[in-house]
Amino acid sequence: MLKFLFLLILSVCISSANIKNADATYEISYGIFGVMGKANATIKTDKNNNYTIRVKAYATGFSKILSGNLVETYLSKGKFVNNRFQPYYFQKVTKQNDKIKTYQYKFDYNKKIINLTYTKKYKDYTQDDIERLLNPSNSSDDYVWRTKTTKSVVKYWANEDILSLFFNIKHYISNINQTGIKQIKAVGAGSKRHGQVDIIVPDKKQQQEIANLLGQTQNILIVKIYKDIFSSKNGELYLSLRPDGICNKSLLKDVLFFGDVIGKLK
Repeated sequence: MLKFLFLLILSVCISSANIKNADATYEISYGIFGVMGKANATIKTDKNNNYTIRVKAYATGFSKILSGNLVETYLSKGKFVNNRFQPYYFQKVTKQNDKIKTYQYKFDYNKKIINLTYTKKYKDYTQDDIERLLNPSNSSDDYVWRTKTTKSVVKYWANEDILSLFFNIKHYISNINQTGIKQIKAVGAGSKRHGQVDIIVPDKKQQQEIANLLGQTQNILIVKIYKDIFSSKNGELYLSLRPDGICNKSLLKDVLFFGDVIGKLK
């Protein structure tokens, strides 16, 4: 359930490519549970057209307790070239209680490969466990940090990461009113189907149906990412965009029988 923080990342990142410096905050609610998390996003571009996109998503309220104080941070760095964001580095960090997982991707455009460094840092409670459990107040720091690092090459090539992709969205769909599907690969979109992301412009009938669900009349898009968190009937995320290209509302319909996952721009 708490993996739906990832939906905040998508909501934050739907944007037109001419936005080079911005800040935004979103919140996510889940059916009967209400607000479960928030996300903050910033994008900055310097005078040399180097860009940095940061998104931090975190659980709030009761979900914070259930998730073990889950926080996910995403970072994309690269160059703003020809009115689009071209990444050369992407990072995802997940913090949860006593473990930190870091994924670092480096793009090699000459060799058309992406190098991945995965690091897991965790608390090891193997030292005097019995004593720690018997006397928790006296041994709350009775652990050591362990680190495990592995390196590999991503099994596919992609020109995008999940952050740059959505800021470049209008380069892939030049006319928001033209029905069609674009299949794009993006690092950070999951290993299923090698990072494939489907961007769908619905026909007028489906667009109206989704607009009624969202309570919005702005441009409508459907995003489909092949990750396990998309456990709704069709695994499709509905989005409404303002005229400037910023997403102001997203919805994942009928999730796990409890209701809809909704992200809103605050």
